[in-house]
Amino acid sequence: MTNKLKVLVVDDSAVFRRALSRAFTDLPGVELVGCANEGSEALQKIRTLAPDLVTLDLEMPGMDGLTTLRLMREQGFNKKVVVLSALGGERRTVEALCLGADDFIQKPNSANAMETLRQVLEKAVEQFATRRPLAPVRTSVSRLAPPQTKHIEIVVIGVSTGGPNALPEALSQLPANLPVPVLVVQHMPATFTRLLAERLNSKCTINISEAVDQEPLRPGQVYIAPGDFHMEVTGNPRAAKIHLQQGPHENGCRPAADVLFRSVAKIYGGRCLSVVMTGMGRDGLEGVKALSAHGAHCLAQDQESCAVWGMPRFIVENRLAHEVLPPAELGRRIAELAAGKGI
Repeated sequence: MTNKLKVLVVDDSAVFRRALSRAFTDLPGVELVGCANEGSEALQKIRTLAPDLVTLDLEMPGMDGLTTLRLMREQGFNKKVVVLSALGGERRTVEALCLGADDFIQKPNSANAMETLRQVLEKAVEQFATRRPLAPVRTSVSRLAPPQTKHIEIVVIGVSTGGPNALPEALSQLPANLPVPVLVVQHMPATFTRLLAERLNSKCTINISEAVDQEPLRPGQVYIAPGDFHMEVTGNPRAAKIHLQQGPHENGCRPAADVLFRSVAKIYGGRCLSVVMTGMGRDGLEGVKALSAHGAHCLAQDQESCAVWGMPRFIVENRLAHEVLPPAELGRRIAELAAGKGI
């Protein structure tokens, strides 16, 4: 028996297969169980080798990475997947994330960048390493002080790893006539957030777009923070606007949920609903504390449905979540609470 993370490398480039193999072999707690150079071979090896984590090249001849990922999910292979994409492959990467890939890495374009690749892989291993399962954590409104307001004027969401897969489940539950605006911080680089917003908008009833600086907030609109920009809200509840800025990273992120949540706490106080979804790290914790001090309502994604039980875990363990739910139920509760029901 081994407690090591079993990894399968899938890439049509022999150079990258060797580089990835060396990188994984050098990492403690990892067992490289095999390599494949195209999708059909990968599916066979997933069956026989039972890896915990698959690194999947998106650009392959024959069966490409997107087709491989789709078939993995259709055939019930619920492995952790990190996709690798070449420069210019942002649209395919976002599609892969929405199909259920857990994270992505952009391929380095020079030999000198291989050390960076190794460091990124080390983070991926840390993120997806097999550990003794955490005891499920449950909470409910009855175990916490109830929120002090029954009137919600804005919804803010913080999400990271696994978000492109979880967000469609939640946002698809929101009606086009939602009576409040929704602001989302998804940890992603520039360009990716615009493509994510476009894809979400094509799948959901409510209107979704990447946020623009000084854009007025409108009900029935979801705003996605642009990559590499913090998103804040300025003004007052009757004339609130989006403010984008490139201040220092927080929690290693820009955009950061804490920046958005703090700005909303100043303007809306307890008349805000905060939602913290799947992701690594603790971004959102300090912001939820600021909102909680005003009596705001908070929802968190449940452990079972998270790609990474990190951000929502901090909320739950600090007893800040009034309800802990899977993505689709989060969406339904957002709609109910925004309509003034069920608080």
